[in-house]
Amino acid sequence: MLDKIDSMHLPVAIFINEARIFYTDSIAKNLSLFSDWIKNENVTLGNHGFNHAMYSAIGIDSFKTEVLKGETVTKELGKKYNKQEKYFRFPYNDLGTDVLQHQQAEDFLTSKSYIITPFTVHSEDWFVTELYAYYKAHDMDADAKRIGDAFIKKTLEYFDYIESLTSGKLNRDVAQIYLMLVYC
Repeated sequence: MLDKIDSMHLPVAIFINEARIFYTDSIAKNLSLFSDWIKNENVTLGNHGFNHAMYSAIGIDSFKTEVLKGETVTKELGKKYNKQEKYFRFPYNDLGTDVLQHQQAEDFLTSKSYIITPFTVHSEDWFVTELYAYYKAHDMDADAKRIGDAFIKKTLEYFDYIESLTSGKLNRDVAQIYLMLVYC
């Protein structure tokens, strides 16, 4: 995927749940892969919380802990490649239960110099990821290809739809931010 990003000179922001680095017995491999992403010139660093916890369920104090714990490895690797982690994306796009909770999170993130990151297009790729991986793991390549092709077709339809909305409502082109889940 990094080769494809490089060939297209595509700017990418990665939002890491650092807990996932430690979920498997391949921690060294995960750290190496993470390092490869961070050192890539097209990649910008972002925080997505340590455990991908839902903010409205955990409250502001636990949210702060999630953010701080979720930047530990990224900050260290970022220093190595002269990059800062400056973006934050809320897990599940959960900004809190009300305006007060949202304001508390925004105030905290601002105090840590984070920019809350939106997106304009999301193709719900998490929905097909496991099915695709299952087919690949069971040498069912035709089924994996069918799922992959359908996913790409639907994603392009989402882009077309959002483009028609933004150009129709705003009478100008708007750069799109695509949200994509990648399991590594």
